[in-house]
Amino acid sequence: MQNISLTSDINSASSDTIFCPILSGLNAEQSDCAALIPSGNANGLLIENLSKKENQKIDQVALLCTDPFINKEVLFADLFELGVRSVTNWPSSIFLDQSFSKAMTNIKVSPADEFECLSHAMKSGLDAKAFILSLYHGRKALSLGIRNLIVHPGLKVELSEEAKSTLYESIHLMIETLIAMEPSVKIYIYQHSAEEASAHKARYKDSHLKISGYVVYETSV
Repeated sequence: MQNISLTSDINSASSDTIFCPILSGLNAEQSDCAALIPSGNANGLLIENLSKKENQKIDQVALLCTDPFINKEVLFADLFELGVRSVTNWPSSIFLDQSFSKAMTNIKVSPADEFECLSHAMKSGLDAKAFILSLYHGRKALSLGIRNLIVHPGLKVELSEEAKSTLYESIHLMIETLIAMEPSVKIYIYQHSAEEASAHKARYKDSHLKISGYVVYETSV
């Protein structure tokens, strides 16, 4: 089982991290909402940081897939030349509620647009991991040929033990459904902290759930 960190620290980036510099200074809760925070040019900052990394290539990175100003062909070619081999959609719009999501679709800000971007990246020779929040997201990603999914448990809120159990049982049912749809899919569970990841592993150590690992947020504050 693989443990992957989502990090904004270029010095800690390795083969087991997803590098996302726009998250610098944000905690896990803020990271969830970063797609709606006008904090800078996420993809430009990514290329700038990667260009400075001379001694070690960074294999996995996160893209703001809904950036309206990117030329995808040029971006993917630049990333490949810089050593990147896998991309994911973060920060993401997967948390937008239904009514807001419909409005944002008009300006190409939606999970579906993000998955389309990842699919385009795959056609350019890159691998892709898609952050998803729902079964609908998972089906859409699978339909575009994406075979690596990161299941997000939802915005971080305080939950009772009973509510936590209910949440994760629903997530696990979704994962089982996705695996039944596409047996070759690799699924990771996102966690807001290493402590939450450890708690989940302990709670479900005897589970028959077939996941490939965890993606854990590495706090940068």
